[in-house]
Amino acid sequence: MADVDEWRGASFKQEEDHSEATTSLLERINATTIPVLLRSTNKSLQDLVDELLTLEKIARLGGDALSTQRLAVEVIRVYRVQGDYAKMLLVLEMLMRKRGQTKMTQSAMIAECAVMISDASLPKESRREVLERVVHLTDSRIHVELEHARFAIDLAKLMESEGQKRAACDLLSGLHVETITNMPRAEKLDALNCLIRLCWSWRTMNTHRLCRAELTTVRWLVQNRGKPS
Repeated sequence: MADVDEWRGASFKQEEDHSEATTSLLERINATTIPVLLRSTNKSLQDLVDELLTLEKIARLGGDALSTQRLAVEVIRVYRVQGDYAKMLLVLEMLMRKRGQTKMTQSAMIAECAVMISDASLPKESRREVLERVVHLTDSRIHVELEHARFAIDLAKLMESEGQKRAACDLLSGLHVETITNMPRAEKLDALNCLIRLCWSWRTMNTHRLCRAELTTVRWLVQNRGKPS
């Protein structure tokens, strides 16, 4: 009698191990060694990055999630260290949408981008462009909802400082930070207070939204009363 648990005709891709090749390549090409390689070889930055991307594709399609993450993050880090934020964002979007890309790798790449956003030397215009792109890329991705909320809050505050209060209010209204379980209470309260402040600044135009924001804050405070932060 045939085993009822046997799946006839099913095809399962065996996970490949590219850890040794990844370690060897990353020892040679990384954000620290690239300036030296650019001076000592005839290769361009794109040539060096392409070597990382080639192995990243092999590891990703082979099911080697850890090697894929290491290579993808290093590509993002290379462009971040080089200060080429525009290329960094293009590569980030490309890698985020690749077939077979794991949530773990996506989260790690977003975390690497966050390092650039926290850089005080980043011009205000560039900071806004980076924030707008990562807010878009992390939207509706539950595994990076906390990062999405933090990016959106930073972007809303930047919009507010530029006088775009309505756009900032619209952005914060769609977050629903009270439902993000892994966000610290202090951050939630700060975001809700920011939303209320923005609503008050043009309350004659948006009384309904102001009431909803205030009720959301009160309801959340009551539900979390006595809980540790």
